[in-house]
Amino acid sequence: MTKASKISTQYNYATLNRKIIAFGIDIVIITFVLSPIMNLLTMILFGFDNNSFIEFDKNLQQAQNMSFTSIFDSLLITVSNLRYIFMQFIMLCCVTLYFLFFWAKMGASIGKLIMQCKILDADSYKPITMRQSIKRMIGHIFNLLTLGIGLFMADYTKRKQGLHDKFANTIVVVRKKDR
Repeated sequence: MTKASKISTQYNYATLNRKIIAFGIDIVIITFVLSPIMNLLTMILFGFDNNSFIEFDKNLQQAQNMSFTSIFDSLLITVSNLRYIFMQFIMLCCVTLYFLFFWAKMGASIGKLIMQCKILDADSYKPITMRQSIKRMIGHIFNLLTLGIGLFMADYTKRKQGLHDKFANTIVVVRKKDR
């Protein structure tokens, strides 16, 4: 019995629906954990007033009646806007680290673990490395650039691999239930 057939008796490839639900769970977890932390960090770094974010919102409302270059200029001129962009960058880094850590150390994000999924190397069926986790994250960026086409291709591949899985040479599996 080959290794691939032995593995296929233990696992099924995770469906796109299962992966989307797992991602939704991750987003809920990230939101509940990261929001208070980001609010506290914002207050520590920029003070306890909310004026800078109110000013940013006003700029966005004014931008609706401007040309593209005027919008760009108005958004980047004020310090409050730079603060907002900085905080968004910090949040993006935190989300990226969340996924990289759980993929490399646990073999799946919390959402995938709840959905009983595991990310494995596509050739060896062993846990993925940090390098594969990073490549997988880069693949997710390409998925965004292709407006999600890279995600939906998972429904049309034999091993249910999205663009990010192909790029990182990974598969997402679900352990078969014992009968």
